[in-house]
Amino acid sequence: MRLPGFWLTSFGDGPLVATGIINIPLAGQRLARPPGPGTGEEPPAVLSYFVAGPENALVELAVRSVLDHIPGKYNPLVLCGAEGTGKSHLARGVAGFWGKNTPRKSVACVSASEFAVELTEALETHALDEFRSRYRGASLLVFEDADQLAGNLPAQEELIHTMDAIVAAERQLLVTLRADAGRLEQILPSLRSRLGCGLSVDICPPGVAARAAILPQLANFYGVALSKPATRTLAEGLAGIVPELNRVVAQLAADARFGEQPLGPDAARRHLNGHNTPPRPALREIASATARYFSVRLSELRSPSRARAAVTARGVAMYLARHLTKQSLQQIGQYFAGRDHTTVMHGCRRTESLLKTDPAIRLAVHRLQQKWPAT
Repeated sequence: MRLPGFWLTSFGDGPLVATGIINIPLAGQRLARPPGPGTGEEPPAVLSYFVAGPENALVELAVRSVLDHIPGKYNPLVLCGAEGTGKSHLARGVAGFWGKNTPRKSVACVSASEFAVELTEALETHALDEFRSRYRGASLLVFEDADQLAGNLPAQEELIHTMDAIVAAERQLLVTLRADAGRLEQILPSLRSRLGCGLSVDICPPGVAARAAILPQLANFYGVALSKPATRTLAEGLAGIVPELNRVVAQLAADARFGEQPLGPDAARRHLNGHNTPPRPALREIASATARYFSVRLSELRSPSRARAAVTARGVAMYLARHLTKQSLQQIGQYFAGRDHTTVMHGCRRTESLLKTDPAIRLAVHRLQQKWPAT
């Protein structure tokens, strides 16, 4: 089945048959450089698509809302996700697609830090009108990493007026964030309110099916062929973000220059066996990150406090500790103020129950798990 501008694909046979994988054209966008040693010699891959698997089911709707030019629908569109999930890749790709297909309409792309610097320069050089015309007059404004304006009140106020001008003129605004707008610290309430007026979409790391669709695209860029069994092996064995997949394929391509072509499952398994898995997070890391997310003190999280916020945050921290570490229930309980293993089990079960009924808890667990995507 082909949709206008979007392609539905399926992959291979057996356990990885992937229906509903959507390739969203992005006019050839560069990926961020892959992390890890030796990356200085590895060119960033260029991908022409954003692959949206079931974990990113809302992405197609979000992109359509922009590319269909429907005034007032999902404006602003806010893409939220941890570093490496592809939100900037997608945002820039949408801008490129927009500019390519509507050349008479202006597109502006700017990061929060660039916006703040340009605003300061415009004020110092008396060029504020030109600055405002460039961004407020764009038919599509892509504003990246808006959370980096935290604490910069003049830039936040200027962004508020810019957003108001774009929405009033029925133009489109696309914003990327690393955190949900409602949880941004040192951001003006009026800016948080405006960011929450449109559609907010969480960009998740690719699941198995999406990885199975991404890997051949990366392999093609590096000039190496992956057999379907090798692709299945890598998709199931890796759990990283796209830059990590990029690094893995770049390494495989380098190894394959003097080896087998196409790469088969044995080569993929050899690579996975030698792949350095990041260490599991420590209990303190999980507890500290959870405490920050729920805005409670770490000391309160680890205390006997029965305050509602502390109980909820503690249950999430215990749940994450149980799933992300090899610590026993007794060891987890000992860290959290000497609780016994039955108390830990109760807290984990309560969180599991909330995951089924409470969207805020689901979002919290998802966001916190993104900090350790490969564990």
